[in-house]
Amino acid sequence: MTTATIIGSGPNGLSAAIVLAAAGIDVKVLELNSRIGGACSTAETALPGFRQDLGSSVYPMGFASPFFRSLPVSIPWIIPPAQCAHPLDDGTAVLLEHSIEETVTTLDSCDRRAYRRLIEPLTGEFDQLIEEVLSPMWHFPRHPLLLARFGPLALLSGKRLAKPFFRGRRARAFFCKHDDSLDPPARTSNISRGRSCPDGRGARTWMAYSARGSPNPV
Repeated sequence: MTTATIIGSGPNGLSAAIVLAAAGIDVKVLELNSRIGGACSTAETALPGFRQDLGSSVYPMGFASPFFRSLPVSIPWIIPPAQCAHPLDDGTAVLLEHSIEETVTTLDSCDRRAYRRLIEPLTGEFDQLIEEVLSPMWHFPRHPLLLARFGPLALLSGKRLAKPFFRGRRARAFFCKHDDSLDPPARTSNISRGRSCPDGRGARTWMAYSARGSPNPV
């Protein structure tokens, strides 16, 4: 029998093990730590009763993943009331809510139409978009026009996207905020992740990264 050894029991390692085992391959998963989960782990590392994420904290692409949704198990995602918030100096905040209409109420009135125009075309075909985005890099697109519409936006940093689209400071601050926390090589991929899970498909959004804010697994 063909065998496979997976190094690491994080989400990617366990996903690979599931796919290989389903194909009839004898799979062994090796993990250095005493618990499985890899970067997707939580533990009490400081005070009793206070749990900290040991790696990443938000999983927009995991929640949207067709693969995870295909598994015969129920993953207990934690869905916040608002996907994320960006506080402003005046004491208010821009919120990524569970609908486009709720989100635009936290933007300047001059940008509400622009936000809808940016996000709505993608949310209407979100399932097809996420299937394309999470497919192997080299594949024949099933929805080439959708990818052609998404691609140019995905290549822009939050700052370069916000400047031509929005006039108000609230929307610009919201879309630019992650650029300041990322190293330069990561900024382009940041906005593509943002565009790939846009606000509007309920919790399946995340700002999903730039339309933004995502669920955590328990």
